[in-house]
Order: sequence, then structure tokens, then C-alpha cells
Amino acid sequence: MASPPARLAAAASNVVGKVLHGGVADLRPMPRVLVDQGPNRSLYRMTHSSRPVSGPPILLVPPLAAPAICFDLRRGCSLVEHLVERGRNTYLVDYGMVAFSDRRLGIEHWIDEVLPRAIRKVSLDSGGQDVHLVSWSLGGIFSLLVNADRPDLPIASITAIGSPVDFTAIPIVAPFRPLVDLTNGHLLTPIYRAFGGAPSYLVSRVFRATGISKEITKPLAILSHLDDRDYLAQIEAVDHFMSNMYAYPGRTFGQLYHRLFRTNDLAEGKVDLNGRIISLSSVRVPTLAFRLSASCLCSSNVGNVFLANAASSASLDCEAAWNKATAFAWSFAMSSRSSSARSRAARSSIASGSKWSRGSCSPGSLITGTPHM
Repeated sequence: MASPPARLAAAASNVVGKVLHGGVADLRPMPRVLVDQGPNRSLYRMTHSSRPVSGPPILLVPPLAAPAICFDLRRGCSLVEHLVERGRNTYLVDYGMVAFSDRRLGIEHWIDEVLPRAIRKVSLDSGGQDVHLVSWSLGGIFSLLVNADRPDLPIASITAIGSPVDFTAIPIVAPFRPLVDLTNGHLLTPIYRAFGGAPSYLVSRVFRATGISKEITKPLAILSHLDDRDYLAQIEAVDHFMSNMYAYPGRTFGQLYHRLFRTNDLAEGKVDLNGRIISLSSVRVPTLAFRLSASCLCSSNVGNVFLANAASSASLDCEAAWNKATAFAWSFAMSSRSSSARSRAARSSIASGSKWSRGSCSPGSLITGTPHM
């Protein structure tokens, strides 16, 4: 432990950094090149250092309304940086800003157009190799639905981190369910229709509310950690992320609200999109689900639903930092064995602790495991 004079000097240096330089976090995005673009889709290949690229491609899939910087939070705490430094062939899809004119876009747009086109382009750009999907929250649900509905796509595996499946078990929304049932689901319908969706400023405020206790105690936490540069940098990075949230398109928000939240379709392993039934039992690629136990949004039943419905899946209770969890996910995806062997490998690896280690979570909702729809 550092001596009091050393801590005092570190605190003084951090205060100078925050006051004179606007902060201590290095928020520079990792270098990238645009390889494809279309409606609500910008696909980037992350550029690498002198280290040679190895292995098949990995595509990072964010949720809706969250900027793609969720995978590139800050230098020193970035999944993109973690993969690039290890020479992985890494791609990132960014949905971009959602406008009022996008209000008629539904879930079908993302699983029929955006993700399939991104996956095919990544495969083509990588010499025809199958693509490993690493996704967060709703991005994980979209990835599973895409594979279930489009088995022809070149998908090698899916890693879903903090993807809410059983919405009745989500602690933060449980108190609102009786009111939703009382109004027959019309509680939010007039609001999102009037706004053409969920506005970005509202999304940001709701997302902050999921960690309200941390928001209240944040000033005290900052004062008590003035000598901890990494702690302060993480808080700045998460604040930066939350200040750049996107909006939900109206029809997509309506489908999420009525099909997933109100009727809880996915808990039964399938979803009904205007008569089009997509079942998780049709997923045929190795699937790894991380349940983030510190989360107030992701239900504890996620693993049960995945294991019951996916053809080849493993479910892990993840309490470690984001990049450590995904490092294990990558080793799972890179396995060259059969689907069933990959599931067994995931279970045995977590049991033995190989290639994945538990650890205390850094401050901030992305690291403590708060997922985002």
C-alpha cells in the first residue's frame, strides 16, 4: 500500500489532470478502418500493430441505443484493445444515431438486414471464414435470433454477455409489471408513439437510474479515491459512454416492450414477430452465455433458458471484469472441437479456472455488469 505522501502526490496530480486537462481517462478510440456502410450499419475493421493477425474473425455486436464505444470504453479498459493487442482479427458494427425518420424500423430490420449484412461482409473480408460473434445485452438476443432464423449465415459461435431473456426476473422492472398489467400494456404505448421511440436523453437517464445508488454516492466515491487514477478514469469513461446514448426506434421499442417485457416471449424460448416465429431451439452454433450477477437488468434465469433451448450452449456466472470475461469467451470461440465438446470445454475451463480468472470489478456500470437493452 502506498505511503500517505505518495497518495497525496497522486491525488494532487489527478486533480490537476481533471481541472486543467478535462480528465484523466484516455478516451481515444482504437484505430479502425471503415469496410462497409449501409442504413444503421457502419462496419469497422480494427487495425493492428506489428503483431501478425491470427485466427478467424470476431465481430463485436452492441445493443441498440448504446454507442459502440461500449466495447472500446477507454485505453486500459477496452475489449477492442484487448483483442487487437493479441493479434485477433477484430471487427465492430456501429448502428449510429437513430432519427425520428427511423421510427418505423422494427426488430426485423436488425436481424434481417443490419446483422446479416455485417456478418457476410466480415466473412468476405476475412477470406470466407466463419465469424465468431461476441455480443452484449440486446446484441446477444439479436445474434441468437439471426442464427436461429438464418442458419445459412457464416457464424462460427455466439457469446452473449448479459443478455436478458426472462424479463419477469429482472429486479429493476419487477415493480412496474403490475401497473403494466393493470393498463393492459398501454402504460408506455402513447409515449413512445408520440416521440417516435425512446429519445436518447431519456434512455441515458433511465440507464443511469439502474445504478442510482452509485450515482448518489459518486461524489463521495471520487473524493475518497482521488489518489486512484484508474478508478477516476473508469468513472469518467462510463460518464462519457452514458452521455452518448442513442434513441430506440419507435416500432423496435414497441416490439421490445410488448413482446419481450410484457408477454415475456423469450422466456419460452421463442419470439413472435407479426406471425413469424423464431425459436432459440433453432440455434445450431456453439453458444456461451454470461450471466452478470451484479446486474439489476439481466435475469438470473438467463442460463436456464439458453441451456433449455439452444442446441449447444454453456452458461457461466460472470463476476469479473468485462475484458477478462470476454478473454475466456474468445478461447471458447477459438476451440476447433465439435459443438458438444466446446460446451464441455467451457464448463471444465470455468471449473478449473483456466484462461479466465475471477476478480473484483472496477467502478462503473459496464464493468460491474449492468447490461443494456
